[in-house]
Amino acid sequence: IESVMRSTHARREIIVIDDGSTDKTGEIVRKVIALHSSEPIRLIQVENGGKARALNHGVRAARYDVCTVLDADAVLDPDAISYFVTHFADPAVAAVAGKVCPTQSPRTLDMFQTLEYAIGQNIDKRAVSILGAVGVVPGPAGAWRRAHLLEVGGFATDTLVEDQDMTLTLLRAGRKVAYEERAIAYTETPHSVKNFLKQRFRWVYGTMQCFWKHKRVIVERPFSSMTLIVIVLIFPLGTLC
Repeated sequence: IESVMRSTHARREIIVIDDGSTDKTGEIVRKVIALHSSEPIRLIQVENGGKARALNHGVRAARYDVCTVLDADAVLDPDAISYFVTHFADPAVAAVAGKVCPTQSPRTLDMFQTLEYAIGQNIDKRAVSILGAVGVVPGPAGAWRRAHLLEVGGFATDTLVEDQDMTLTLLRAGRKVAYEERAIAYTETPHSVKNFLKQRFRWVYGTMQCFWKHKRVIVERPFSSMTLIVIVLIFPLGTLC
């Protein structure tokens, strides 16, 4: 919340969704609101229903055209929102993927993940963005056009990776997804092997679900960037489903 308050983008609101948490999230947020009464911060508390449903509550409650989504464990760069917003001058752009950077840590596992993020999520994404084939807007750093989210019914709950699923849904509908490397969010990577494997299982299985869910795009739009590049890149995992 404090990182968003430091944003250089003046026209903003901060919506915090407490998804039935048991760690005093609501209490903490209310204290932040009391300390910063001049900031447009809203707390919405709902029964636990998963991240996708929580995001949909936020999207429906938002009053601006662009929704920047931020994971609870991420910190947003002050200029990120301004960089996101510039892309939405193009009415065909439905979403913008930002650049995710891990927080610095001397642990060996964290150092390997830092290298992985630099190559896989940032260098690769820059390349595919030139071809109009950004296949996932990451949870810690992404912006969405609210009207397009509502048009497709909001984030779906039938996969483990709602951000990738929504990105593919928008591409399948013929929308554009851009990449903005200057829109940075910092996130903590898993510090233990157990948590690392748990995260990667969710990513891999979720990608398999997305491939199976959107495989018909190959027939629907055979010469689109989604078919020729995005689906090809996730095909090896998708065939395991």
